[in-house]
Amino acid sequence: MLHIDSISKTFDGKVILDNVNLKIGNSELKILKGKNGSGKTTFLKIIASLMSYNNGKIFFNNIENCKKTTLRKNIFYLGDVPGFYKFLSPLQNIELGLSLRKSDVPKEKIILTLKKFELSNYINKPVGIFSKGMLQRLKFAYAFLLDWKVGLLDEPLNGLDDEGVKLFNECIKIWIENKQSVLLVTHNTDYITNSNYDILYLKNKKISS
Repeated sequence: MLHIDSISKTFDGKVILDNVNLKIGNSELKILKGKNGSGKTTFLKIIASLMSYNNGKIFFNNIENCKKTTLRKNIFYLGDVPGFYKFLSPLQNIELGLSLRKSDVPKEKIILTLKKFELSNYINKPVGIFSKGMLQRLKFAYAFLLDWKVGLLDEPLNGLDDEGVKLFNECIKIWIENKQSVLLVTHNTDYITNSNYDILYLKNKKISS
């Protein structure tokens, strides 16, 4: 499905990624680990077409260098930064995000999903009052409502309590069953209950297993 072929990236002459390769098929969970500053977030943003790269190729469904619109439709990036408007409610933020991705989801389904992620009591409150864990739940709810093939999750467990971690693992299970795949960046795999995953390491500007 997704093939990263010899991707390289430099910032101001400094090499961040050097001929990085990765393949992700259907229903796969891959965990990417590495030291802070090793280039993990940069790598995810490149795959998501949110950042340029210097050399290499990205194939999606065997098509080389797909249009950004195609990649952004099929590849979902969930960053560590919330990315929500603080003055808008959870419902308004999700409706706006869905409209920008031209995704038509009934309001009733959005409300039910917010309830699933235990945010129903905050549907009309500004997300500026949300804790880190609540913002993470809101990001999961948004991801749950979108139709994507590959999810790129950057430190999604930060700020979650035990119940939030449980909800996250339920999401992973459902996504894998739906033949979606996840590339997850995290420092701690102890909270991942799905036992069928591959661990990758970003070290010395390259990815290894």
